Amino acid sequence: MGYDCVNNNIFLWLTFDWLAFVFVLVVPFKCKEDMLPNNEQVQLCQEGAAVEPEYVSFCALMNTIFSILDNACENKATVVSLKNTAESVTSVLKQTSTWSTFTKEETSTLAIVLLETVESTTLAAFLKSSENVSQSIQTERLDIKTQVINKECAEENTIFNLKAKGDEMKIWCSTIEESESTGTTGVAFVSFAGMESVLDESFFQDPRTFLGNSKRKLKMNSRIAGGIMTGKKKDGFSDPIIYTLENIKPKQKSESPNCVSWRMDAKGGRWTPSGCVILEASETHTVCSCNRMANLAIIMASGELTG
Repeated sequence: MGYDCVNNNIFLWLTFDWLAFVFVLVVPFKCKEDMLPNNEQVQLCQEGAAVEPEYVSFCALMNTIFSILDNACENKATVVSLKNTAESVTSVLKQTSTWSTFTKEETSTLAIVLLETVESTTLAAFLKSSENVSQSIQTERLDIKTQVINKECAEENTIFNLKAKGDEMKIWCSTIEESESTGTTGVAFVSFAGMESVLDESFFQDPRTFLGNSKRKLKMNSRIAGGIMTGKKKDGFSDPIIYTLENIKPKQKSESPNCVSWRMDAKGGRWTPSGCVILEASETHTVCSCNRMANLAIIMASGELTG
């Protein structure tokens, strides 16, 4: 069994003695050429280009991340290993001293490529659908939980609970069906440990809009976690997706938790509160209801209002 990445589609070939069937799986699986940011420095990082000394560390991490994606796109005869993906991502996230030397734009660019690489390799892993195997991968910095869906959604109001580290995603079959998967159907949930120190509260879109007329302080207070689904539709769902994120530090009475999701725009990436609302907040966990698949986190607001 092999696959090829053409026009963002995955072709799965199953050959039987009496007939050959070709299934076109419409899975948004991106390869490197599909996700190269419109960033001059990233282009200079590619193999064969001369790299200025000040960009050596940035390019080393960027090319390490792209190598993870290359393994999924180029090794057509081998099923993607989520374990290898998680271990490689963990090695990248552990280099926090290197990340701290980058500009905000460089950090955002690297993070965008890393998040999309994890999503794409996870989607590629669903190609092993003939075995109907769901997976649970755990490493120091990244947990991945996948759920292959076969006939489970034949029963009305079926709910899937996917857990990664201390975080959880709850999704209804109605949402999965609304996403319009073709061929293999699956959902996944990932949780990154340590990435919250890289994509911290400084990436919030506009603290003034978020806080109103106040002098509150912001701080990241959860791991970054994300939902992944094989269908084309990723947002605007009729039924919400429920994310429960574990607080890094216990919530204080003076603190207000806010669920934020990662959005990409022309300037890079940013945290935004749009699309998600808080359902419940305790000392240990915050529950968010979102109308889309998202990479999200909890930002705490603390301090006194000025008006």
